[in-house]
Amino acid sequence: MGLGFASRYKWHLENRNLRIFWKRDIHNNSGDELDFDEIATDKVGGIFYFFLNIMMNIKLYVLIASAVILMISGCVEEKPELKMENDVNDSINKTNNLLNDTTVKEKEIPFETVSKGVDSGHKERKKYTITDNSDWMNLWDIHVSIRRPKPPLPEVDFNQEMIIAVFYGTIASGGYTTKITKVIENRTNLVVFVKETIPGKSCIVAQGETSPYHIIKIQKVDKEVIFNVDKEVIYCIT
Repeated sequence: MGLGFASRYKWHLENRNLRIFWKRDIHNNSGDELDFDEIATDKVGGIFYFFLNIMMNIKLYVLIASAVILMISGCVEEKPELKMENDVNDSINKTNNLLNDTTVKEKEIPFETVSKGVDSGHKERKKYTITDNSDWMNLWDIHVSIRRPKPPLPEVDFNQEMIIAVFYGTIASGGYTTKITKVIENRTNLVVFVKETIPGKSCIVAQGETSPYHIIKIQKVDKEVIFNVDKEVIYCIT
């Protein structure tokens, strides 16, 4: 095979004076037949040495293969460890962000009442957040449409301020009110708390249509406005 022979194979093992030859018809490159007739003086010893040599080679291959497998395993296991480390870092970052969020406390926003009463020309039940002068003019025109003379448009600097307005809608009697009680700013929203009062059955109320409303002006905040409405029934003593 690696000794210049072109035919099948030759086994040749040597240990001191012990030699075993596997007799085969083997030809060299010139075509001459080589006949190996030597038989080991100790055939059993030669066979033992033969298999011992094979086992030693196998152990060597096993050690090499095991080392390669361990190296590959180490590379493969490195990725989950890296992923686990990244997951831990992400969890720490999220926890820190949550702690930072809790330090942002809710704060109450002061407001100024622009107009409040029960005689609005706005007949629908609605709530508004006004951030520009055009919308403010349109809303005010509707609101004062039943008044004579019409009150002038209150001045609002929409670069720094905004309008919040709540309208109860038209009802057939008196005794109903709507009122903005407070405005709270949190991390994501602006919450407007509204209290509506409703007269109980035992209450004596004025007859005739009323339209409760409350319009306020506050510092401009670029957050979603949420209305929190609380209804309260008033019980009258007769």
